[in-house]
Amino acid sequence: MIISSKLLLQLVDFEFLPHYNRWNDDYKKDVLDYAKTTGTTVYAGNDGDGMIVENKKIQMIGDIVVMSGH
Repeated sequence: MIISSKLLLQLVDFEFLPHYNRWNDDYKKDVLDYAKTTGTTVYAGNDGDGMIVENKKIQMIGDIVVMSGH
């Protein structure tokens, strides 16, 4: 039986960018462009922010920026 690594690792269908407060405006624009062109949702958190994903529910801790390509 073959089990995909996505199932094994319980990966999510989004990306997380830490240290958002440390990035310059040009990089933040590049990340937004990336989200739009790839259709990827990117959650960005400042230092001390985070996310908990449990039972297919997302709990955001802090001031999370959501950049959606959808």
